[in-house]
Amino acid sequence: MARESIDKPQTRKAIKRAYVEYSKSGTRLSRLFRPEVFRGPLLDVTKEGVQFRATTSLEVGESLYMTLRFADLPEPVKLKAVVRWVREEKKVGIENYTHVVGAEFTDFTPQAWDLIAAALKE
Repeated sequence: MARESIDKPQTRKAIKRAYVEYSKSGTRLSRLFRPEVFRGPLLDVTKEGVQFRATTSLEVGESLYMTLRFADLPEPVKLKAVVRWVREEKKVGIENYTHVVGAEFTDFTPQAWDLIAAALKE
């Protein structure tokens, strides 16, 4: 049995009808004048982080501002995360998503998880 499954059981949820909007952390001034917000489908979520598809590669260790949007929630969940891994994928069909990214939450509250958990109850 893997050490991770013994030490840290996770509730991993496959996601449908949800996406993530993310931008690279920078100074407040740089975000004000040149906000680059990217969007990709959310693949799964745990209390520790998310996995999502991206159109560009991100750097491991890069900080992100994230907004998780679920079809069943009237309001988005906003939080901060850091990129832990990136995997390149072949382009499939008409989608432009070329990478899968795993990001760990760095600023996450129990209230944020309550909102996510409510969206996942189906």
